Amino acid sequence: MAIVYLDGGRITGLSTDAKPDRDTSDASQPALTVQAGSVFIETDTGNKYIHNGTAWIQEPFDSRNDALGCSGGRIQFDHVVEWFTGKSLNTDRWNAGETSGTTTRGMKDEVDGGFYIHGGGAVNRVQYLNFNNVEQYLPRGSVNISVAKDTGGAARGAFFTGFMDGTPQAVGSIATVTSSHAGHYKKNERYNKVSTADGSNESSTELTDSYRGVTYHVYKTECNSFWCEFWIDGVLMATKESNLPATNMQPTFSCYHDGGEKDMHILYMEAYNT
Repeated sequence: MAIVYLDGGRITGLSTDAKPDRDTSDASQPALTVQAGSVFIETDTGNKYIHNGTAWIQEPFDSRNDALGCSGGRIQFDHVVEWFTGKSLNTDRWNAGETSGTTTRGMKDEVDGGFYIHGGGAVNRVQYLNFNNVEQYLPRGSVNISVAKDTGGAARGAFFTGFMDGTPQAVGSIATVTSSHAGHYKKNERYNKVSTADGSNESSTELTDSYRGVTYHVYKTECNSFWCEFWIDGVLMATKESNLPATNMQPTFSCYHDGGEKDMHILYMEAYNT
């Protein structure tokens, strides 16, 4: 495909085409002039480049999925990206609740506070943040990426981020919830696991590193027809081939505590069907 010059400083071509420069030393053709601010769109990848007057610079990524090179510039089906910043939660998109009683939750008024959940008091209580029960993510073809942290607290508690069918229930712990799910799960501050369930049979695998502490980590859950993969900070931690999700799910961030106090934060979540 030949490079095409459009109005407004826009240029299109393939990723394999040499992008025009501000000038050329090739005497066989006239010098090409590219103004600063010109836009080059690769029609085969969707990537966009901006000329800064000296070189072509790829436009900043809209999401971590793009940054990881997984989308090739294309928007996936049902792609949602959420930065949990500002004064209030976007309740048109997200729902925060609990199975019983009350808890403290909301946007944390601090740098990188994100959406904050503090659980305490009653035993066997689950707090959660989900996608308003819109379960549009496929059990065998979806990805969830979140930036979250568990700041500790109750020794008998759990942390979950990933996909889930319905809302988590206080049935011993988050890992024993019988709804279809796939995600990262940490129990009792001593174990860091991944968990999947097909709606009736739950299965967990302990990860190779605990990733305990109060710092944010990037969690990724990817489901397809044959397995679910689980990543932390760009490192593949586990692959599960048993008890894979069987029904559509929604992005879920959840906290379980069995007495005592439990604190957790989420700064970013992204989900899409592949």
